[in-house]
Amino acid sequence: LVSSEQDNPSTSGCSSEQSAKAKTQKEVFKTLKELKMHLPSEKRSKGKSSTVNTLKYALRCVEQVKANEEYYQMLMINDSQPPGFDVSSYTIEEINSITSEYTLKNTDIFAVAVSLITGKIVYISDQAATILNCKREVFNNAKFVEFLTPQDVSVFYSFTTPYRLPSWSMCTGAESSPTECMQEKSFFCRISGGKEHGGDLQYYPFRMTPYLMKVQDAELAEEQFCCLLLAERVHSGYEAPRIPPDKRIFTTTHTPNCVFQEVD
Repeated sequence: LVSSEQDNPSTSGCSSEQSAKAKTQKEVFKTLKELKMHLPSEKRSKGKSSTVNTLKYALRCVEQVKANEEYYQMLMINDSQPPGFDVSSYTIEEINSITSEYTLKNTDIFAVAVSLITGKIVYISDQAATILNCKREVFNNAKFVEFLTPQDVSVFYSFTTPYRLPSWSMCTGAESSPTECMQEKSFFCRISGGKEHGGDLQYYPFRMTPYLMKVQDAELAEEQFCCLLLAERVHSGYEAPRIPPDKRIFTTTHTPNCVFQEVD
């Protein structure tokens, strides 16, 4: 593959075998081109070494996801009931009902429940497809980390380990107090719903607020621990026309080691 990357595949004779081979090679090169776009700038190089670096980087991303999944499963087996939490159980219909209070108020928010055992999406609100500019079918039987930029996969796992998550019932109940919800921590990830019209993946930044709950799976006839996430898309304050033209220029002063002294 590396040695023939620059060669044009021959389709002389119009045989079906050559045609299929040429089509496969074209798809491989196209995929490599897309992968290279996600390669960190410091790792980019020209020629054949670029292809090798790209494949190595993609392999590391896959290994990272697998390692985190194995950690998840080990954690849940050794500690199936996180201590100190009253984890309530909900059906898919109940999750849709309780999260609609948030999604209906803000068109930039979608809710998603992710299994802590398999990593697969158990529930996702209809608004997600609109926000991520994709078809709802792409979420069927898919793992949530598949939609994250590779650099943010470890961030997602580190902030959604079960023992760190606040219970949904504790933080939303009538008797809940601010102290009980102190463990709630938002984090940020970049999410993509798929290729845009230009053919490239477009990732959008989201603020993720995680909770712990049990979800009743009708197909498996059993409950499973899940992470319920409220994902709110982040918009830059400097995206026109969000701020007036006369306010788009500002000044700052800082020390030589980049400590701010004054901000306009």
